[in-house]
Amino acid sequence: MAETVERTTLEYGYGGSERLVMNMGPQHPSAHGVFRMILTLEGETIVGVDPVIGYLHRCHEKLGESLTYVQYPSIASKTDYVSAMTAELCYVRAAETLGQIDVPARAQWLRVGVAELQRIASHLLWLGTWCMDMGGALGGGATMFLYCFREREMVLDLFEALTGARLLYGFHQVGGTRYDVPAGWADRCRETLTVIEGRLNEYEGLLAGNTIFLVRTQGVGVITPALFAVRGSPTTSGGWSPTRPTRPSPSTCPWSRRATASPGTGCG
Repeated sequence: MAETVERTTLEYGYGGSERLVMNMGPQHPSAHGVFRMILTLEGETIVGVDPVIGYLHRCHEKLGESLTYVQYPSIASKTDYVSAMTAELCYVRAAETLGQIDVPARAQWLRVGVAELQRIASHLLWLGTWCMDMGGALGGGATMFLYCFREREMVLDLFEALTGARLLYGFHQVGGTRYDVPAGWADRCRETLTVIEGRLNEYEGLLAGNTIFLVRTQGVGVITPALFAVRGSPTTSGGWSPTRPTRPSPSTCPWSRRATASPGTGCG
């Protein structure tokens, strides 16, 4: 039987350095029903987090017991409902690998194309909502949220033209794709990508000089050599590499396209 930890009420005053235990989620907008955190705060600084997961379970395994492999992609898309294109793709690739099913080259190209569009839409969703969480209207977050969703809508317009849907698509099927691209879709796609790329400097201008944003992001979550077992973007963005542990220069900005990081830091 797990040991029961007794919670105590912490006394606090009004000096700004007192500790406070606060519940956040799953109803909080940034937790959107799937995640809960019990936070210990010192002023605005989070000094402890007790995460509570498991709010997103949707009986996928049970649903799969009564469906065939070709019926399941519409269920798989709901595992990540804001990134349904890639969620479907992960499932159908697994089914094709098990069944040793060859996918036509055109379908492979289409899959990669829509997956990349979904990745861009997901990054825009992340950046907009993250900036909102970082500071809301005070930190420019409301503006960034609206700007990012403005561009995300352009990607969803492409998905709607391709599949007729804007959230759950049913595009990927075992052995290929359900739809081919309609006339003029490829040109619209290129135009959309050009517009979004042109807006990146606008995003950077809103954040790189924003004092509230910088104070709440710089020097937070620093990864030291003691955590060298960590791999991937958390280490490279922090300036550490398994083969070349270098510190990023002070001018390095993880969200900056013009950062002056040296090779290997992952921040350029």
